[in-house]
Amino acid sequence: MLTSRDFKCRQREQRNVSAHKTSCRGSTYTANDADAITKLYASDALLHGTSSPTLNKGSIEIRKYFDALPGSGNKVSIGERNVVALGDTAAVGVGFYEFVSIQNGKPVPRPARFTMVVEKRGSDWMIIHHHSSALPAVRP
Repeated sequence: MLTSRDFKCRQREQRNVSAHKTSCRGSTYTANDADAITKLYASDALLHGTSSPTLNKGSIEIRKYFDALPGSGNKVSIGERNVVALGDTAAVGVGFYEFVSIQNGKPVPRPARFTMVVEKRGSDWMIIHHHSSALPAVRP
C-alpha cells in the first residue's frame, strides 16, 4: 500500500524528472544539436513549436522542425517553471523561457512560454507533448 510519504516522494521525483528534462532540452537547444534534442521526445510525441503554425507529430516531423537549429547560434534560457506530478509515470511542466536568435549578426530576444508533458517509457523519461508560444505583451 502506498503511504502518504511514499506518494510525496514519488511526486517530488516526478517534478525533478520533469525539471531535468526541461533543462536538458534547453541545453541541447543552446548547443544547436537538433539530433540530441529530437531524442528527448518520444517517437509519437506532439510538438507545437514557437516558430511553426503546424502541429509536429512524431520524431521525423519534430526533427524537421529543428532542421535550421545546427550552426544557428540560437540559445534559450529557462526562467520560472512549475511542475506537477500526474501519477507515477508522468508529469507536466509549465513555465517561461527566452530564446535568443541571431539576426543580421545581432542577438534578438524572443520571450516565450511552454507546457511540457513527460512520461516514463521503460527506463527513460520522454517528452510526449510540448507546446510553446510567444509571450504576449503585458496587458495595460
